[in-house]
Amino acid sequence: MSDIEELGKKSLEMIKKIYANEHLREGNERGEIKCAGKDWIAIDVKSFPYTFLKAMEEVAGEDIAADCLFEPGYLYGKEVTEKYKKKGIKAEALFKLSVCGGTFFGWLVPEFIKITPEENICRIYNSFEARSYLLNNKEKSKKPVCHWLRGVGAGICTVAFESEFEVKETKCFAKGDKYCEFVVTPKKYQRYK
Repeated sequence: MSDIEELGKKSLEMIKKIYANEHLREGNERGEIKCAGKDWIAIDVKSFPYTFLKAMEEVAGEDIAADCLFEPGYLYGKEVTEKYKKKGIKAEALFKLSVCGGTFFGWLVPEFIKITPEENICRIYNSFEARSYLLNNKEKSKKPVCHWLRGVGAGICTVAFESEFEVKETKCFAKGDKYCEFVVTPKKYQRYK
């Protein structure tokens, strides 16, 4: 088993513990996918998020297109983490659990480098956003591409540490790095609460 697979296995074990008494995934005859008590859709990684991002860039430019992935990611990260927080899970475990859910859903495999209220560093292997970019391009990206995951990370930390956070992707698999790396730090201007 590779190091990445070992990290992924640990992430899945964490998720299975929190959902021990629930059926995690099932499809049905009505064309619905139920997972962890919610409705889901499945879309292939080649199509999303890359084609969405490219279409938004044509309409509104690169920065706004990136924001169009970041902002819903941010809201999603907050929503998921609030759900776990209601179960009484504390900050560091809350951060880890929320990120590890990404392995279950095929988004990523995390490696936690540093977790504090002042700075969080997380390496992400097999990012679905980097995979989407690489499936659509022969050349590597010149800059990081994981806008949705940046947003999710900011949302997770905002709830876990009760303060607004910003996220910088300092390394990206789509650029040719071995992994994506996210550095999460408190924002100077706070709007949380």
